[in-house]
Amino acid sequence: MLYRVHEPPQASKLAELDTMLGVLGLPRIGHPHEPARALQSLLAAPLDPAHRRLLHRLVLRSLTKARYLERDLGHFGLATREYCHFTSPIRRYPDLHNHRRVREWIRGRKSAAWDPVALEALAARCSATEQNAADAEREAVKVKCLRHLATRLGERASGIITGFVPRGFFVELDDVPAEGFVRIGEYLDDHFVLEPSGVRMSGRRTRKRFTMGDAVAVIVARVDVPARECDLALVVPERRGRRRHHGRNS
Repeated sequence: MLYRVHEPPQASKLAELDTMLGVLGLPRIGHPHEPARALQSLLAAPLDPAHRRLLHRLVLRSLTKARYLERDLGHFGLATREYCHFTSPIRRYPDLHNHRRVREWIRGRKSAAWDPVALEALAARCSATEQNAADAEREAVKVKCLRHLATRLGERASGIITGFVPRGFFVELDDVPAEGFVRIGEYLDDHFVLEPSGVRMSGRRTRKRFTMGDAVAVIVARVDVPARECDLALVVPERRGRRRHHGRNS
């Protein structure tokens, strides 16, 4: 059989997640030595939609990827063992493989697929082709979203900050499942520094902060579909002019 396995998250990943949650002011991992219980409690915490969306994203980043394997290691996400795909042979080759094995059990005839070395290689190949398919799906969605955004140049949109690099931050739009990049130095007269936690950027002069999960208003500034790029311009609120105080005429 080919099993669908999902191993528990690594302790280092959970520690990194807990640190980020602390910096962001989100609920912390309460039971680090019991990953399933810790993540269940974390995901059950009452949060507003924006912070819940951010929390789910961070938790997903901390989890290991599910894969196919020739032996059973259990499925952490489903909290079960001896799990396999057996329902859709037209969609997944591992399903078809398992169907064939059952048929051979019934008929009492074994094929070369019972070779443990061949089965190990098949599991690795199925996992790799599944990853290729997932990458292709993400790429297709990205291209469609960018083509749509190319028709909205100059339009205003809203989104949340999803990640940082030293030059700026990424924003996931609310109405389109697409990300764009904001080069922060082009819109604010300040030098912004990315904090060691990687979840916040602060201005040296103004002390203005941008934190992962913050809601921001942007304008679709540039779209390059072949390069898979989208630049967003940060909408900066206009400063109110200082009131002028006029002295009385003597």
